[in-house]
Amino acid sequence: MPDIKILGKTEEPLLKRKMVEFEVSHGSSPTPKRKETKSKLAVLLGTEEPLVVIDNFRTTYGLNLAKGTAFVYESEDALVSAEGRIKASKEKNGKHKKNAPGSAPSQ
Repeated sequence: MPDIKILGKTEEPLLKRKMVEFEVSHGSSPTPKRKETKSKLAVLLGTEEPLVVIDNFRTTYGLNLAKGTAFVYESEDALVSAEGRIKASKEKNGKHKKNAPGSAPSQ
């Protein structure tokens, strides 16, 4: 079970969101999935899961420690205006798919 530690929070009032820097210690298990991390962050921050967007999430080579940043929006309207309608719908439906290097983005 990975442990999440909040390193810092920054208010961004113009975009109606908070930027949260976090750290995930996952012991001998593999790096946790973004969906699992997102749901634990939502519980930890006391917000709904669709309003949390993980921006960056990287594991440090040789350590069982991952650091990342996430945005926590005040409302779904703020999420749509800052991230765009397509990304907001992907966050809401939980559809995250990375493209293979060199391939065209899917639409």
